[in-house]
Order: sequence, then C-alpha cells, then structure tokens
Amino acid sequence: MSKRREFILMMLCGVLLITTVVGGGLAWGNYERARNADILTTETYIEMREQEAAFAANLFSVPLGYYGSVKVPFQCSDEYKESHVAEVAVSSEKDYLPVEIVKWTGDDYYLTVGTIGQYNDLIPIMGKDGVVCQWKQTNFWVQLGCRGILDVTLLEDSLLYLAHPFGVYEIDYGGNLLHSLPMPDLTHQATLTPEGTLLLVRTELDQVLEVTRDGDVVWEWYAGDHIKDYSAENYVNYDSPRQQFFGNIYARSREIFPDSSTIWTHVNSLQKLDDGYLISLRNQDLVVKVDEDGTPIWTFGALILKHQHHPVLLPDGQLLVYDNGNGRVVEFNPDGSVAWEYGGLSAPGLGSIEKLWNGNYLFPDCFAGRILEVSPDGEIMKELHIPGGPIFQVGAHKELPAGLKGCL
Repeated sequence: MSKRREFILMMLCGVLLITTVVGGGLAWGNYERARNADILTTETYIEMREQEAAFAANLFSVPLGYYGSVKVPFQCSDEYKESHVAEVAVSSEKDYLPVEIVKWTGDDYYLTVGTIGQYNDLIPIMGKDGVVCQWKQTNFWVQLGCRGILDVTLLEDSLLYLAHPFGVYEIDYGGNLLHSLPMPDLTHQATLTPEGTLLLVRTELDQVLEVTRDGDVVWEWYAGDHIKDYSAENYVNYDSPRQQFFGNIYARSREIFPDSSTIWTHVNSLQKLDDGYLISLRNQDLVVKVDEDGTPIWTFGALILKHQHHPVLLPDGQLLVYDNGNGRVVEFNPDGSVAWEYGGLSAPGLGSIEKLWNGNYLFPDCFAGRILEVSPDGEIMKELHIPGGPIFQVGAHKELPAGLKGCL
C-alpha cells in the first residue's frame, strides 16, 4: 500500500473514531441531561438567556379579512407608545396574522392560537373583529430556528408560552421578558396547573414532566420505564389474521426502529388528574392513565384511534380526543362508546380539542387553516380562516386579562 493510501486510510479511521466517540457522547449526554430535566446546562442556552428579548412589543390590530397591503394601527395608549421602542418593524404581511372571520355567532370571547409554518413567530389574540393584539419574535429567535409558539397561557399581567423546541417563557403585556425556563427538545405543551407548576412534553425523549417555574422536577415519567416490550401477550391483535396483511402497529414501531425513542411512542400530551396523569402515546394510538408512581392503570385507543393529539379527561369521565388519523374530533363515554364526533378534518398531525362552557367544542382544522366552534348538534357557530396555516392548537378565553386591557 502506498504511503498516500496509508495516510488517507489513517485519516478516515481517525474521523470515524472521533465521530463515534463524539456522537456516542452526545447521545449519552442528551439522555443524561433528560434524566435531570435538562435545565440550562449548555452554553448555547445560557447565551440565549443572556441575549434574548423575547418579543418585540408590537400590540396592534388586524383588519377583518385582511388580504393585502394595509397600514397596521397601534392600539396601545399614547403614553405606552411614547415610552416604547419597537424592536421589530411591522412592514409586511408576514409580520402579523391575516385572519378571515367566515362566521361568528353565539358567545363572544377571545382566542389564542399556536401556529407553525410561515406565522410561527407570532402570538395572536383574536376576537370577533379579528386580531386584537399580537406579539412577534425578535430576529434572534428566528435565527435560532424556533419552529413555533405552540402553547399560550394568558395570566393577569403576563403570558406564558412554549417556544418549540427551546423552552417556556413569560413576558409582560409590553413584551418584556420576565422569566425563562430554557429546555432543549421541549415540544407540544407547557401547561400551567392550578398549583402553579408546569406540565411539559419532550417528544424526542419519550418524556413528560411536572416542574416548578424554576425547573425543579415535581414528577417525571419515561415511557421506557413503564411501557412493556411488545409481544403477543402484551398487545392486542398481535397474532390476529389482520397482522398477516397490515402487521401490528405497535410491534412495527418497536421492532423496526428499536433504538429510536421518537419513532417509538412520540408522546405528545400530559394532563394532571386528581389521582394520577393522562398521557398520549401517538405512535401507539394509546391514551394512558398512570398513577402517581407512573404505573399504567388503563389504556384506551387500540384499534380505535390513529395517531391522536390532546386527549382530555373531563370531570364527568368523558374523554375528548383529536383523532388525527381518522380526521375527526371525538368525545367518548366512559364505556368507550362515541358520545359525539365531528369528522372531515384535514389534520394528519397537530390539533387540540376543548369543550367550552356553553357545551360547544372548539378545535382547529389544522392543515386547512380553519378554527371551528361546533355545537353538539354539529352546527358551526364560529369559523375563522388563517391563510397559509397550519394551526397547531387554539384556546378560548372569556375575557382579556386586566393587564392587557390596560395596554389596549
């Protein structure tokens, strides 16, 4: 072998060795950080905390049915405008959310929207006349590659939001950053409980958490610690005739991709109950109730749901689910029968479902860019259209917080 070939071979071996060591180290380090909730452990996130101004405080309205170049008027008080210097100029259609209100009947209330796609850097609040106000991410966040603002909680003087996949942040209604909880790989959900803790979902790690606002772990659950390996004894229909043609969905995801946690469960929601937690395992088509020790008590969805999102167990025992693969939102009775459903949705992914105080249902038709309120009789009470979507989730609020009212 020539010296040149020997040198090239040595270099390739060296690169391979470095890649293996570093790659293995990163994978193991990622796992170890996950076990410790991964709160501000890397220089990247420390730097992000120091540099970020969470949002430019541009509070403005959007005319009903906007579809063109329109001057965007501020809705803040004169005193607020004089003291505030906007960090992001409102100059183009992409700077704010265009919304067409196709129909709005029944109750008046306000909507928060979690979006991805071309409007992934906005937090809008909408009412019957369009967008009442919104916040826009700074260029710093855009450069980091934030995929969207997926979960928003309105508080009296501030709001909490999930910036996917970076963490949970709190800003006042002037857009000033009050508090941050950076957490890599945070996805889908950052829900504030009545106790003031946060429910978090980390899909890439098959992990759900309950933490304080400062990141102290109150409760955590890993699918790998509690979900049994796949076998004919553990999972329904494993040896049924259908398997010969379709294969078993649970076994496929585990056996074909045994080392991929993302392909395995794709956990996508967490709800805290009086006696445990409700967890959604999308890739298994399962909703799982676990006790406080994390042990599964019951599961629901096998051969009924397909890659669901946002299951919610109501106080009366009814179960709401956004059933993506079947293109529907559905309410189940405690015995598993269907109490109500609405189909025809374009939502292979994403989605949320909420039962309102008036008995109606609020949900997005995600990839169609629609927000719908539908009565138990199937009548569309409200329909809003956001061109370009898609919409991840939507939430209803009876009135604006006091702190926000003072700014408008």
